[in-house]
Amino acid sequence: MPKCPKCGAEIDHLINWSEAEQKFILRLTEKGTPNYEYVDTVPKNRNDYECPKCHEVLFTDEDEAIKFLRGK
Repeated sequence: MPKCPKCGAEIDHLINWSEAEQKFILRLTEKGTPNYEYVDTVPKNRNDYECPKCHEVLFTDEDEAIKFLRGK
């Protein structure tokens, strides 16, 4: 199992924080109150992969995060 290079904890996963934009349709109900209907989520380019123990960002690249978890 890989160890976090920041805190030394053995970890079997990383936490992925990903920026995204969400798209909604805004309509008014019969009473005139807003009603939002979810349409889609569009990911942005930023991804942070952090240690689940110390919460330090270890990687910003998915391939590097995967290599780490595979022990490479």
